[in-house]
Amino acid sequence: MAPVNRTIFGQSGLSHINIPILWVAGSQYQLTLVVIEQVYPLTWLLVKEKYFILTKGAKHLDFNVTAIQDVESVDDDSLNQLVNGSSPVIKSYINALGLAFFRYTSVMIPIT
Repeated sequence: MAPVNRTIFGQSGLSHINIPILWVAGSQYQLTLVVIEQVYPLTWLLVKEKYFILTKGAKHLDFNVTAIQDVESVDDDSLNQLVNGSSPVIKSYINALGLAFFRYTSVMIPIT
C-alpha cells in the first residue's frame, strides 16, 4: 500500500514483476505523491493483472504532532501514539477490495 515505487525500484525493477498487483494510494498522501510514486510507475508494470485503488481524502500516515515531543523511544506503544488510525470506512473498503483481489488472483495462480 502506497509504495515508493519510482524512487526505490525504478522502471527496470518494476518491469520484472510478473504476478498480479494491487496498489492502494490516498489522494492526500504527502510522503509518497500519488502521481509520481504510484500512477506513473504503474505504467512500467508489464503484468496484465494490475489494479489501482485511490482513496479520496486518505493520507499515507496521520501523525499526531503533539505526541512527538513526548516520545522517548521507538517501540510499538510509542508508534501507536504517533500515528492516528485510518478512517473505519477506508479500512473496511481496503479490507473488502483486498479480499476480492486475493480471491480473484488465487484462482488465476496455481499454488504448487
